[in-house]
Amino acid sequence: MATAEVTEAEFLLPDNILTEIFSYLQIRDLLRMARVCKRWKRLAYERPLWKRVNLAPYSRRLDGRAMWRIVRQFFTPSLKSLTLAGHLHSGRTGEIVSTPLLLELKSRAPSLQHFCITTADLTAVNLSDLPESLATLETVNCEIPPRWFKSLELDGAFRNLRAVDLSCCSRIRDLLRMARVCKRWKRLAYERPLWKRVNLAPYSRRLDGRAMWRIVRQFFTPSLKSLTLAGHLHSGRTGEIVSTPLLLELKSRAPSLQHFCITTADLTAVNLSDLPESLSTLETRNCEIPPRWFKSLELDGAFRNLRAVDLSCCSRVSDPDVIDICHVSSLKVLKLSWCYRVTDSSVQHLSEKLTQLERLDLEGCKITDVSLHHIGRHLKHLTFLNVSQCRQVTQAGLDGVKTMLKHLEHLCLDSCTPINIPNLPTL
Repeated sequence: MATAEVTEAEFLLPDNILTEIFSYLQIRDLLRMARVCKRWKRLAYERPLWKRVNLAPYSRRLDGRAMWRIVRQFFTPSLKSLTLAGHLHSGRTGEIVSTPLLLELKSRAPSLQHFCITTADLTAVNLSDLPESLATLETVNCEIPPRWFKSLELDGAFRNLRAVDLSCCSRIRDLLRMARVCKRWKRLAYERPLWKRVNLAPYSRRLDGRAMWRIVRQFFTPSLKSLTLAGHLHSGRTGEIVSTPLLLELKSRAPSLQHFCITTADLTAVNLSDLPESLSTLETRNCEIPPRWFKSLELDGAFRNLRAVDLSCCSRVSDPDVIDICHVSSLKVLKLSWCYRVTDSSVQHLSEKLTQLERLDLEGCKITDVSLHHIGRHLKHLTFLNVSQCRQVTQAGLDGVKTMLKHLEHLCLDSCTPINIPNLPTL
């Protein structure tokens, strides 16, 4: 009976309230809402809800044909950011993007500013196929042909481009292939300097816990400084790529690890204390994290070298987790984008405790001008602030930020209340 009453109440909500609710949903859930009734379908297809599209979590189900349907049905000139993941090393034939598809994207989204594609074979497409409005281009773990950027020689080509990320081009795979040539090459391929930075994210579809054990024991040494992994969250596979025993083994073999990044993983069965305390950067994007996962930071001296934490799209992160993170007073970078359970309460606390912060990302959080007041009052070293999609932020709060934060260089305000802040660089 109660369920029926709640459902009826939801149907009676006005359009603007439903649109606000829909704005917090992921693409998959948004499309599910569109099936409920014609009214919800109309609201789910509203342009403001399709400004930032992340299709990377659904790469295993997407192919070129599905991408064509999505581009034609949902992409409009309002699209500003698009994130994709391809099929490189997955064993699948055909790539998620092609020249005709990118040209269709270029015509339908001429104002696209951010384009990110990971683990994709781009040898069959050209840079010129992309919209020239791009400000940020990320082709992480992709196969790129020689001279792919030759079109940049043309006058005026991609004149708005400000950032390019070409991280990790299948180096580990090639290194292991070289090790098969002869005993001498194998000895050289296993040299410690070559295993300082390891990115296993492109091979997540082939990796499981057992394979990870072999890699950790055979290749990881105290020289390892950076490790990037991708888990199996939402993939339908049983078992996760990491476990408590494996992380403890990593901790003993790589006691000087500085950067640890894991995406789309279920971390509910592991503890933060299982990781090496030498970490300076911790990234757990799109991961399932249990409540109070950061409670161990209360201990004196725990993770005293930590300087950056990225919890983007970790939907279960809430105010108590942020308060636990505040025990690391030396933190300089904190990213909480789309952690929609984060409110003014924890932002006030972090503003008072993390006074050394230089970059703060609160996109999609439930904050108001109260948070901006505390940020402006305490975070005097802040150079980057992202409050995009924070629709309860008003002109008054932003004026206060402009006045109090003298070192602020970048302020992101996409989908906020209509604002007017002159003389302030805005992304």
